[in-house]
Amino acid sequence: MIAAIKRQIGTEILINTENNPRIEGKKHVKVIALRWVKSLNINLPLIDLIEKVPKYSKYLKEIRSSVIVSKPITPKLKDPRSFTKPIEIGDIHFSKALCDLGANINLMPLLIYEKLRCLLQPKEVLEDALAKVRSFIILIDFVILDIEEGCAIHILLGRPFLATSKSTIDLEKLTLSINGNT
Repeated sequence: MIAAIKRQIGTEILINTENNPRIEGKKHVKVIALRWVKSLNINLPLIDLIEKVPKYSKYLKEIRSSVIVSKPITPKLKDPRSFTKPIEIGDIHFSKALCDLGANINLMPLLIYEKLRCLLQPKEVLEDALAKVRSFIILIDFVILDIEEGCAIHILLGRPFLATSKSTIDLEKLTLSINGNT
């Protein structure tokens, strides 16, 4: 276009160009818009974001798997199987009553049952015996077995007793809490 004007006029045109203020204004607007976008917080539900942006989903999976790998593995603890706890039945105190998490019944030797007979009615299954653990009195059923009394542990307390007494068992510390008292 300048060449066409030169031909018509026949002289050279001095071109003194200045920066177009509209272009400078556009650059200024871009800078302001960029600052605004950086300060913008968009709250989208995570599920919507994962569905709409597959790359983000892949990124989250990579992060999750790297976190799983970097966590230390919890050491495997030994299975305690069973433990003992002091208990009173009637006037008889047992320093070691075996608590077994695998037992479905509570067991008592016949000789101990005979000692308690004056307090309780004889049956094949002793029902509703009052067992005292610390200050708690709990009704408990026992299956009576004719076994030797020479054992160090005379009573077996199974899951029915542990459930009735609302026992909490910490297998790592090997503690038994009955109704919140250790």
